[in-house]
Amino acid sequence: MKKTLKLKSSDADKAFAVADSEGKKLLISLYPDHQFLKNVEDRVLTLDDVFKETGANPEDYNFPATNNRDVIAGNNMVLWLLIVYCFNGCKDADWSTGNYFYFPYAKYSSGSGWAFDVSVYWVTSTDAGARLGFINPDHVKICVERFPEIYKKAYQLI
Repeated sequence: MKKTLKLKSSDADKAFAVADSEGKKLLISLYPDHQFLKNVEDRVLTLDDVFKETGANPEDYNFPATNNRDVIAGNNMVLWLLIVYCFNGCKDADWSTGNYFYFPYAKYSSGSGWAFDVSVYWVTSTDAGARLGFINPDHVKICVERFPEIYKKAYQLI
């Protein structure tokens, strides 16, 4: 006789909190629709995770190979926009809030070239592109470190 085991969402979260890494993997595989990892920075570690989180089709982002730096930058900027959208909770930036948006800021050194320096912010206005801006300043550094090739190619830093 086959029985169905019912597990309350709160009990699953408690089990996940105390489980070792193998137990966490098991719970995630048994309950793929349950969101055990509450923070986007814990859930999204790869570009595949970005696609999964946003529901975007990876085939739509499979750009043809080219040597044209402008096309490469444009293609990677499209990916960067998807990453920003993902880390902003899959919400478009709201220009009417007066909230700050945070952007990666690079500096150039003759010894090492372009490098990520810090995140800066602007209040939303017509002089700052809100779609590129992160709502959480911590997400700027996380994404630059997690997706360095996309960041560098999007901003033509390499």
